[in-house]
Amino acid sequence: MTISVADDAGDLAGDLADRFVVLVVGADDTGAAMAGLGASRLRLRELGAADVSPVVLSPDGPLVRIVGLRAAADV
Repeated sequence: MTISVADDAGDLAGDLADRFVVLVVGADDTGAAMAGLGASRLRLRELGAADVSPVVLSPDGPLVRIVGLRAAADV
């Protein structure tokens, strides 16, 4: 599975640290995409996110909502 991240994703996450959503679109394997997001939930909590939603399947693909991320900009 190839993973592409928008060029400005890091800047957007930093600018919107109070609340943002990570949405996986175009995954060849939805189960693997959901598992990957599930694993990221633990890391996001370690980075200081106040709340990380369960992974859910939206019409466009799996997503997770992050609230209150307080990681340094270089992370």
